[in-house]
Amino acid sequence: MLASDRRYGGESGVARIEFHNVTKVYDGKNRVIEKLNLKVEEGSFTVLVGPSGCGKTTALRMIAGLESVTEGRIFIDGADVTDREPGKRDIAFVFQNYAIYPHMTVRQNIEFGLENARVPGAEREEIVGSVLEMVGLQEYANSLPSKLSGGQRQRVALARAVSKKPRVFLMDEPLSNLDAKLRNQMRTELIELHQKLGSTFVFVTHDQIEAMTMGQQLVIMDGGKVLQKGTPREVYASPNCVFTAQFIGDPGMNVHPLGDEAMFGFRPRAARFSAPEGCFVRMGARAVTREILGADTLYCFKTPYGRDMVKSELDDVAPDDEVQLYIPVGAFAFFEKDGRRVADPERERTLMERLRSRHE
Repeated sequence: MLASDRRYGGESGVARIEFHNVTKVYDGKNRVIEKLNLKVEEGSFTVLVGPSGCGKTTALRMIAGLESVTEGRIFIDGADVTDREPGKRDIAFVFQNYAIYPHMTVRQNIEFGLENARVPGAEREEIVGSVLEMVGLQEYANSLPSKLSGGQRQRVALARAVSKKPRVFLMDEPLSNLDAKLRNQMRTELIELHQKLGSTFVFVTHDQIEAMTMGQQLVIMDGGKVLQKGTPREVYASPNCVFTAQFIGDPGMNVHPLGDEAMFGFRPRAARFSAPEGCFVRMGARAVTREILGADTLYCFKTPYGRDMVKSELDDVAPDDEVQLYIPVGAFAFFEKDGRRVADPERERTLMERLRSRHE
């Protein structure tokens, strides 16, 4: 934790964020957000995830006050902030491009906001020293951003945000400009930072792996709407629609039509090369590609339904090999024609029997 307990622009503690029927329309016709109702729990690490253009960044910017709200209201800890200026919302925003001042040293970048808040010099020095230590940049305090790596520049942006001691941290794809190794490192550091601060984190990404590894709560968005909210385990194990099933997972769920009225799906890791205990569905398959990922191997197979991905610890199936795939009955998910998860257990059993009858 930071050495000083002083706060700037708000009361101490963490904040809950709520969207009440929020709509955002650009140019009077382009609806980016449609009647969004969402609660971000206080102290959570919540990730808004979805493809480009799904509305996640717009939602984040509306929390910050950087985008106006066309309809509806936004609340932070019960207070209506819909029309409140950004500087009076007690939030910190970390941008994708870092947004640090290139002509200022690391120390000056962090001090800038504290000076504007008229924090006394001695206290300012204490805060800067604390956050530099927290992000591991003590030895770079007098360096210009041009002398730092991408990961170090991102830490400067985080240190500047932390120095404000906000109740809410908003982060818009802050790791997208880093290479793979640095992204992995920064993911760990952000999780640790959240644990230290206990503030409410709202993180935007299009990378579902990033979302799964960092988020306590995932908010899956598409077309300006929330499709599913839950823990990473919940949305992976029990997707409520085809979009979530195929978007979440590395790779996503294999999904195929089952007649004209429904669809079925299974996770790539569910398929086996030998018969498991209990009931299963067996289907013939021909290996198309093989990608050795280290401990796992990712295969693409041609099956009676098209192309299916399989993830396995075994790496001895070569392209063009003919194999039998075995999928346990409990690994299947069923969806209605419109993409919604089948909710009726009896209908699910009927669809399962229909699928099994095809492979007897």
